[in-house]
Amino acid sequence: MHYDVVSYSNANIDILIKVNKMPSYDDKLKGELIGRFPGGTMANYACAASNLGLKAAWTGSLGNDDTGQIIINDFLEYNVDVSTIIRNKQDTMFAVILIDNTGERSIVVVPTFSEPKELTIEQKKQISKAKIFYTGPYKEINFLSTAKWARNNGTLVMIDVELTSALSSVAEMQEVCSASDIVIFNQSVLAELYDIDFKNTINYKSIIDLLRSITAKNNTILTGVTMGSKGSLIVNNKNESNYFSGFNLEVIDTTGAGDCFNAALTKGILEDWDIEDLNIYANAAGALATQGLASRGFIPNHERITQFIKKQKIDY
Repeated sequence: MHYDVVSYSNANIDILIKVNKMPSYDDKLKGELIGRFPGGTMANYACAASNLGLKAAWTGSLGNDDTGQIIINDFLEYNVDVSTIIRNKQDTMFAVILIDNTGERSIVVVPTFSEPKELTIEQKKQISKAKIFYTGPYKEINFLSTAKWARNNGTLVMIDVELTSALSSVAEMQEVCSASDIVIFNQSVLAELYDIDFKNTINYKSIIDLLRSITAKNNTILTGVTMGSKGSLIVNNKNESNYFSGFNLEVIDTTGAGDCFNAALTKGILEDWDIEDLNIYANAAGALATQGLASRGFIPNHERITQFIKKQKIDY
């Protein structure tokens, strides 16, 4: 069996709590438990990719507990291949997510184990049959060697770079990018590494120049940054760039929006769309994903995304 994408690691249960405001240092607030839902960046991406019509698999480790089985069952609901998952003796990892009245959230991820240092034979076979291997440069996985193995076997490596990646320097970030073909940053990472004030930035030329520099230095196919309600910037190895300002929707929950953005971006890359259509489509997917509670509360399909774009009267 061949795959469009194989997503690796980072599947967990999200414990969703509603709060009136985000706590600050030494605060003590009351919250409302919304529920426990399957989540995790790479797992959400696999479900979103499958919902867009891509052949998707998720591989990695889960605890041999009820929570792990709940996650597997949810993968199967989304038609995500789970044939190479490893079950271990630890508890499955979880995340505590606080959502305020605006739909914005803060997340505390609690890893409970690390991935094995080496992929299994079955995992390697699966990844070698994929067009894209999707993961993140987390400390809990042996990212550099895993990415190198995937690329050496003809699979493109796409990474999602968030603060939980814990990159300590620009040099470490460049090393991670050099092992990847497609790199999408959350704005918080570039803000921390390059001291960029995204909240007050109006002219994005300097950020586009930075992305171009990262692309050229590391020979990536595409590099981008997601900026929440302000949209996204992407550049490619053809020296093309695009900024899209996003869609103005009333937000219910932003959890998982970036994962849907990246899944939609993947679809466009595999189908060789032009850079403007690519960015519009990915932003539409991310915006629609904010219309439900929890990271998979509203994962849009291709038809829903294209209908939404048409209603916005955008030339697409």
